[in-house]
Amino acid sequence: MHAPRPLKIRFRFWFAILLLANIFCLGNTQIILADSLGDRSETIQQVFMSKQPRESIPSQVIDAVRQELSNRTRIAPNEFKVVETRQQTWSDGCLGLAKPDEICTQALVEGWRVVLSHGDRSWIYRTDAQGNAIRLETETEK
Repeated sequence: MHAPRPLKIRFRFWFAILLLANIFCLGNTQIILADSLGDRSETIQQVFMSKQPRESIPSQVIDAVRQELSNRTRIAPNEFKVVETRQQTWSDGCLGLAKPDEICTQALVEGWRVVLSHGDRSWIYRTDAQGNAIRLETETEK
């Protein structure tokens, strides 16, 4: 017959089980964090994913964003300077930028955040992974 385990060991075992269960549940919960840049928000999953090593942005994504901005501004696409690119996971098919009354697919979308500039103006775009879906996030003047 086995001797009963000490209470201390059983407590540690159950504590570890509960801790792992909470970590698992938290990983599947999208907690919204306020973004310091305004009313945009990111989920914990997006924050953690932005810290992982990233691959370089495909040239077709840059070309598509430059062309969209060229159509918007009537400036030649090659005149835009790429200031920053960052791989991102968006919260929906509208890349987290749904228009009022717009219905978006409710699935995480891998993509890119691209910052372009020309003179004293800059534009922040969001895209899907291939540059097929492109949305203007913000436009600023220095």
